[in-house]
Amino acid sequence: MSEKLEGLISKIKADKRLLVIVLLGMAGIILLTFSELKPSENKKTEETEKPTEVSQYEESLEARLSELISSIDGAGRTKVMITLASGDENVYATEDKGGEKSYERNYVVVKQDGDEEGILLKVAEPEIRGVAVVCEGADSTAVRQEIINTVTAVLNIGTNRVNISKMKNSDGG
Repeated sequence: MSEKLEGLISKIKADKRLLVIVLLGMAGIILLTFSELKPSENKKTEETEKPTEVSQYEESLEARLSELISSIDGAGRTKVMITLASGDENVYATEDKGGEKSYERNYVVVKQDGDEEGILLKVAEPEIRGVAVVCEGADSTAVRQEIINTVTAVLNIGTNRVNISKMKNSDGG
């Protein structure tokens, strides 16, 4: 086996064209290996950017709602967690062809600076899946009802998506 390997190496050393071909092949393999690593890093970056936007939206809603709930008489210290069902949804203008039962939908496209773009009608905010509120005053039925009324009115969600719990005492009890 080693005699065959030595013979191959000596042939490569003797023939300059063969040596160049082997070196170019090895360089190509190395470049392909590195190029495969780079897109995966870009994909990871893209994947982490989207949740960040959603997380920022959640955090903003949570902070505003927490401040609002803590100002309710008897609520006390408050923590709020909101979960979203999805991210933002872009709604584009469409024209339906063929009547009511047609399933064909064409997007309205305009040319702007040489590029074609759809007409964006609106950006729908993410759907709220649920809200958890933990506060000191949750043992009071009146306070709980006031919090539920506030959350459902502000976020336009049903009462079944809101949970209110009593905050544990900070002294360990």
